[in-house]
Amino acid sequence: MADDILIAPLGDPYPVVTDELPGGRHVQVLKNAFGPDGALSFVEPSNPLPVLSLQNLPAASRLSSVPINFAAAGDNQLVAGVAAQTVRLFRFWFFITGQASVKFRDGLTDFHPAIPFTDGSWVMDFDGEPWFVTSPGNPLNLNVSSAAQISGRCYFIRG
Repeated sequence: MADDILIAPLGDPYPVVTDELPGGRHVQVLKNAFGPDGALSFVEPSNPLPVLSLQNLPAASRLSSVPINFAAAGDNQLVAGVAAQTVRLFRFWFFITGQASVKFRDGLTDFHPAIPFTDGSWVMDFDGEPWFVTSPGNPLNLNVSSAAQISGRCYFIRG
């Protein structure tokens, strides 16, 4: 015997699949499915629900990282330049204690205008595209207008 109940929101009844529990209560039965917009694949033993497994993740990050820790004015090298290789900065964060303007540089070339800080922080999170890319062989520098302690970390790929 089917446990279905009939629902008629617009006058024409249609069945909803349920399972009748002791006491006469019904619980709706749902079937899991997945797929892109306009398509549907039901979850079955031969078509399992795709899940991200921690076993499939890389054991180590593909990004290298270095600490940001200095208090000197001028260019402070974050990542050394290597002949014929670029440095791609994917994320960083730092906190500055004091008053100074900072700018990331491709060797001696500014990536952007100086950004003034007074006891502040800057966070640029990973989004799949690098925030800055140096020219081949150039270091990635952080230029500071005046002596102020800067602490943080940057994450990059060289290649």
